[in-house]
Formats: sequence, structure tokens, C-alpha cells
Amino acid sequence: MARNKHIRPSDVQGIVKIIQGWAEEKISWEAVCYQSAAILGYRPGRQGLSAHKAIKEAFQARKHGLKVSPPPNISLPSSLAAAAHRLAAKDAEIKELNFRLDQLNKKFVVWLYNTQGKLTLEQLNQPLPDINRSHT
Repeated sequence: MARNKHIRPSDVQGIVKIIQGWAEEKISWEAVCYQSAAILGYRPGRQGLSAHKAIKEAFQARKHGLKVSPPPNISLPSSLAAAAHRLAAKDAEIKELNFRLDQLNKKFVVWLYNTQGKLTLEQLNQPLPDINRSHT
């Protein structure tokens, strides 16, 4: 049973890497929770993992990537299989990043449409204000 524990950012990145390197044909929260136990030292729940945006986005992107192109069945010698697994993991990471890029592009189009006529080009190109970090 899952315990309420804080998941550190380094653990989140480790779990994201597990999801990105997922080599099976299907991915489920149950399986991700099981695999995450090796990193966390306990088996987390789905709610605990999906509360982290990076994990949730990686899961959604990987699930989408598996629907688009499932991983090939690899029956190669050990060293070639390891290389093929790494390539498959990199391909999955590329697909995830492309999926996220598409989401950001869609958001940008919405922002662009919503700012038309309301802001001038000069207002859009203004630099960010300086942050006063000396104030305590």
C-alpha cells in the first residue's frame, strides 16, 4: 500500500526516465507505480504520481506515442538488443518532446489570437522587468 511521502525532484526525473524508456506495448499507472518502487523505496499510488506535472505529461505523451507507433519486437543478441533499447528510448523521448512542442504551439496560437488588436508589437517586445533581489 502506498504511503504518503514527499517525492523529491530527482525522484520525479527518475520516474520520468522510466516512463520515457517504456519498452512494453502498453503503459498503465499500475505498472508505472510498480516500477517507481525501485526509485522511491516504496510503491506510490497513481494519485501521488499523477500529482506531479512532469510525470503526468510524460505518461500522457508516452501513452500517445505507444498508440501511434508501438515498440517493435526485438530479438537480437544482448549488445544489439541493448543498443536497440536505447534507440527505442531515444525515439520515445523525441516523440514525447514533439508532443509537448505541439501542445505549446497550440497554446501559443491561442495566446496570439487573444492578443490581436489588444496589444501593440512594441508592448509585446518589451523586456521583462528587473527583479530586485536585495530587498529582504
